[in-house]
Amino acid sequence: MPGMNAALAAVLATVRPSSSKRADDDTNQAGTSSQTDACTIEDAAERGMTVAQLEGVWELVERRCAAKEPWWRIVFGKDGKMKRDKKKRPVWKQVLLEPDDVDLYDINVNIVKPMTAARQCSYVELVATAPQPPERFVSHAWSHPFKRTLEIIKQHAKDRQLGPEAAYWICLFANNQHSLGLDVPVRKTPFFRAIKHQSCKGTLAILGMDAKLFDRVWCALEAYESMVASEPGYQMDIYAHDKEGKVRSLTEGLLPAEARSVFATQNKQRREAAFPVDIVRRALEFGLAATQASVEQDKTNILEHIGKSPGGVLAVDNTVRARYFIAGLNQLKDDPGMLEKGLAALERSRLRSLSIDGVHGVGDQLAARLPRGLTELMLSGAGLGEQGAQAIAQRVLGTLTVLDLGNNQIGDPGATALARAL
Repeated sequence: MPGMNAALAAVLATVRPSSSKRADDDTNQAGTSSQTDACTIEDAAERGMTVAQLEGVWELVERRCAAKEPWWRIVFGKDGKMKRDKKKRPVWKQVLLEPDDVDLYDINVNIVKPMTAARQCSYVELVATAPQPPERFVSHAWSHPFKRTLEIIKQHAKDRQLGPEAAYWICLFANNQHSLGLDVPVRKTPFFRAIKHQSCKGTLAILGMDAKLFDRVWCALEAYESMVASEPGYQMDIYAHDKEGKVRSLTEGLLPAEARSVFATQNKQRREAAFPVDIVRRALEFGLAATQASVEQDKTNILEHIGKSPGGVLAVDNTVRARYFIAGLNQLKDDPGMLEKGLAALERSRLRSLSIDGVHGVGDQLAARLPRGLTELMLSGAGLGEQGAQAIAQRVLGTLTVLDLGNNQIGDPGATALARAL
């Protein structure tokens, strides 16, 4: 998600940057010898950040907090609105922060913009020596603490067994925050082009317990391009911290370690069942029309872009709802209202892969509402009977390339229906 639009960029420009000496010192700490040695990466879509480079940013945060250096922050009222002075200018204040409290807005104002001011470039161009095409695109809210953002990215890299050079595209660091250049058609924005880059294998969505990601129209666009309009094989992974601070995940398909186990689908279902149910319930209320943008024209452009595509706005709404519903099925199956809401979304969604194991008693209901166009279906131990098997044969068998119906009681009639549909 874009951290800032043109209006907010103008607001943040009112902050006086640090001295050039301090900016050079920070650049050295971040991993380059000096700003003059940094590179130029013309294509913003190729400005990914490695985990090591992100850890360099965290070191800057810790150093600043340890030195008790104040951070510039805009003052907001209890109503959540930005405070302004008599001349309608935003009111700023300097505050001392602990590392855990620093978010991406803080990093932009106090680290990224001062460090890149001399060159008027992106942060990536200070710490990279060549283009760094992204292996993953990160969809997130700038209000999320940076420490937690980094924890999730590191866990994701470990889970997906990505190498040390794997780069994550993060708008704060990839875009030139002095000149965002977002006044272009959606397809020409860095966000769109990064997701569609040939090196990008998937999107990592990062959520806080407040689920602010669901409120932002740019994040909705990223969900659409990742879940609905992406090529087969593109992975949409969703990560969040639970109330105890543990990283939880919903992933597209199996993780590499799970795929090597004979209990693969059971392990995946057990892992995803720990995802915070409050976020799942919030996701079932998602609606693209209700999302917000700091600049209204951004929302107009995005709705127009999605509206021209097959399924349009409803495809986004239902696919987002269905993706979270499946992950939270164990917690929601005994709530008739939530179950029906989720099944309705599933039926109208554009999901391509579905993996469910051990959610007993709902197999036939799921089978009757599977989205057409499904390519992978792993529905094990769900109490699927012959009725459900017949529904699968009728609805999705023609498009499936992977089918696992183990530990169910489909009976001879169900097996016959599947065999005839092949």
